[in-house]
Amino acid sequence: MNLQRIYFLHVLHRIYKGHKGSVSSVKKFAKEEKKFIIILIIFFVFECAIGSIQLDMFDFNSHMSAAKNIALGKMLYRDHHGFYYGDQWVDYPYPPIYLYVVGGIFYLFGYNPYYAKVFLSLVNTVNAFLIYLILRTVILRREKKRENERRTAYLVSILYMLDPTTNAAVYAGNFDSFALLFILSAIYFYIHEWKWSAVFVGVSIGLGTMVKLFPIILVMVFLAGYYSKKEDTGSKKIKNLTKNIALLILSTALTILAISLPFLYACPNEYLEYALLYHFRRETTSISLAYYFLDYDSLFFLPMTMQICALSILLFVKESDKQIIPMSVYALSSFLTFSRVTYPKYWTLISGPLWLEIGKSQEGIVNNRKNYLLLFSYAILLLGCGIWDIPYLNGNYDFKSDILFFVGAGIYAAGALSLTFFTFRSLSNR
Repeated sequence: MNLQRIYFLHVLHRIYKGHKGSVSSVKKFAKEEKKFIIILIIFFVFECAIGSIQLDMFDFNSHMSAAKNIALGKMLYRDHHGFYYGDQWVDYPYPPIYLYVVGGIFYLFGYNPYYAKVFLSLVNTVNAFLIYLILRTVILRREKKRENERRTAYLVSILYMLDPTTNAAVYAGNFDSFALLFILSAIYFYIHEWKWSAVFVGVSIGLGTMVKLFPIILVMVFLAGYYSKKEDTGSKKIKNLTKNIALLILSTALTILAISLPFLYACPNEYLEYALLYHFRRETTSISLAYYFLDYDSLFFLPMTMQICALSILLFVKESDKQIIPMSVYALSSFLTFSRVTYPKYWTLISGPLWLEIGKSQEGIVNNRKNYLLLFSYAILLLGCGIWDIPYLNGNYDFKSDILFFVGAGIYAAGALSLTFFTFRSLSNR
């Protein structure tokens, strides 16, 4: 174990020596953004403190059990795909990246579930930093005033830090914020328009999909974004469009394939079942109102059809490339609103893009009517999630036995539909 740590530090040292120019740029940035970095450090410590609170969640226990087995040299899906929670068998139906990251941490530093909470705290801190970088770039392009760019970016990043879903992710040990990290990375690479930005966008989406499947939705969004660029015309537009679409699709597919290959070789049936196919026929209860009124069979095609129709609209929204942020909010909110299996924790995936959309309006955060509508809708949604969570966190998993489940689901549905509607209106009215 000591030799492994020494080798790890040696690799870091070689990276440092090979990138002295980049390191000096980082030092310059750190000097300019000293106050914000202090805020990020305080936030990280706060998140770690929240993570120290013990909460008996079988999802988190399942993740830690699987990560421990990985640290011991076992292969996910082939050697294990779940664990016993009391006398109940609980499957682990997720893609592999998160567990292998946590398993690697356990391998290096020993088994301690709190290390996973520290990692999630770090992820949330990086997310807050990415929100700041993205918004700073967007506002600076528009206003050319550094003081406005910094002030608004600071505020929105801090609002993300205060978001209940941000802190709940660490408290409960949910790793949706890890998928959000790759969503924000894709947005970051897209808005910078580097030569190979489409590749970086695709890799980010592919990595996010291998954390949880949700980010794959954003392939549609970025394809629509590249399609609607206005600065190119004629053959140049067609050439750039073809190149970016090809690079985006190929890089996304190759990233997913590269991560999947070891499992497809060692245990193809188990991998396809638990990492992918399980989610298309999942029969678990959720916050969705559909659970209370319709049976499973009648719901199999309906939500997927609604999602495809909603996302297809994006291909025909003639917006400039700057509108990728509200398009991302709309895509994610429509998916989560109409999906039959939805839990409050999934809305962590939308919190980053939503705060970006609220922060980038020209009228300012507090002077924009659209922002009030988005915030009001989001507040209603979170209220419904909170009410629904009360009996759930108290150990009641019979979703038709407590009126709070039904009331929470109803309020949640109103907020989710409202958020989806107002985001779409903000797109269609530009």
